[in-house]
Amino acid sequence: MIIPDLLLCVGAQKSGTTWLYNRLADHDQTRQGSHKELHYFTTVHCGGMLGPQMKINVMKRMMERHPRRVAKFIQAQATGEKPPRDIARLFRPMNDNWYAGIFQGAGRYAMDFSPEYAMLPDAGHDHIKRISERQKVIFIMREPLDRALSAVRYVFKRGGGDITTATEEEILTVARRPVIRDLSRYDTTVATLERNYAPENLRFEIYETMMADKAGTLNGICDWLDIARLDLPAAELERRDNATDAFGLPAVVVDELRQALAPVRAAIEDRFPQARAAWADVTARQEAGA
Repeated sequence: MIIPDLLLCVGAQKSGTTWLYNRLADHDQTRQGSHKELHYFTTVHCGGMLGPQMKINVMKRMMERHPRRVAKFIQAQATGEKPPRDIARLFRPMNDNWYAGIFQGAGRYAMDFSPEYAMLPDAGHDHIKRISERQKVIFIMREPLDRALSAVRYVFKRGGGDITTATEEEILTVARRPVIRDLSRYDTTVATLERNYAPENLRFEIYETMMADKAGTLNGICDWLDIARLDLPAAELERRDNATDAFGLPAVVVDELRQALAPVRAAIEDRFPQARAAWADVTARQEAGA
């Protein structure tokens, strides 16, 4: 099974990918899977477990909420009868056919917004091109240190911890996780994307610019996709999605991440002049501890 048009957003994590996905999901020319982030290609090529865990969680919910339908599916396997279609789809093996068949609706673009795809090797992008005829790829870049700090806060939030009561050492331990820094290494991701896709199929956005002109960004993306522009009310445009509460992190954490990511910021500002202007005000806020 081949996907005609695949729209990927490969990150960066904590850079407005959920906001963009939710706005584009309102378009009649997009199709969605069971989740915004499917993590299929990182499962195959990076040893990632987010995709399998996502599938397990969905299966658990189905068994808890609809045990009789799941029982009917198991019975059908034994009797050879036709099983309930939605259950059969859910319990299919996680492979290329599963991925291509998970997108529902009649829209043109199948959407998979998995920020961890920023770390895909060339083999992962070869895989993407094998199971889709055409690809459009978006990469959103937030000021690298700001993104990493937000990611640290998000780890505590997602894990049920309280960063406001965490010790400096506990916060440093999270900040030193390789994934925190790897997902801010935009220069590596940009080089990989430009090596694997034609320029007209790539779109690089700056998070701060996107947030400052949400309607303009959406219009530009719709034009790039050759689909009608979205006319969304202001309340919808301004809604925050998956936001992380601000909290000033210890200076030692900020300084360590700043030093590690300074080369990335310099490389991206050289490659994308608009990033230099957009990130000009971010440093002052970081130094103020916001």
